[in-house]
Amino acid sequence: MFLIYMYPKIPSKHSKVTVLTNVWNFLICKAFKACTETILLYSSESWAVTAAQSKRLDGTYTRMLRMVCNVSWRNHLTNKQLYGSLPPISTVVRRRRLALAGHVVRSSEPAGRLVQWLPTGKRRVGRPHTTLLTLIERDIGLTGSALEAAMKDKTYWKNFILSTSPA
Repeated sequence: MFLIYMYPKIPSKHSKVTVLTNVWNFLICKAFKACTETILLYSSESWAVTAAQSKRLDGTYTRMLRMVCNVSWRNHLTNKQLYGSLPPISTVVRRRRLALAGHVVRSSEPAGRLVQWLPTGKRRVGRPHTTLLTLIERDIGLTGSALEAAMKDKTYWKNFILSTSPA
């Protein structure tokens, strides 16, 4: 008579359950980026976002990511662990804005001059509106002709956008 002992299978590092979980998380992340992120960032290249709005946008994106990944705040998972290889959404908006501004400045159309246009005349009382030019200058740290020269050189501008840290 043979005695067969049934031991519960303990999933190892390379078990099928772990592999399926990793594949599932990868697919969820891809679907989230394809569906939700595209809708959230629609025409974000032209947004003149203040620091407070950027913070709210990051918070909204983090909440959405936690819902998609089914992670509760009780799990004490840090945002760095949650995001993994994903950049913060404010960084994505910033890079898109800078890429579009460089593209428009390099074009031969009159729109290239509009990126660097500043309104003249008297303004209303109170804090001035955030313009695209002031936002680009704040993000990059260059002004005037140095900013225009950097935008005109396509490879330099692309490397500059990718290498700069988030604002």
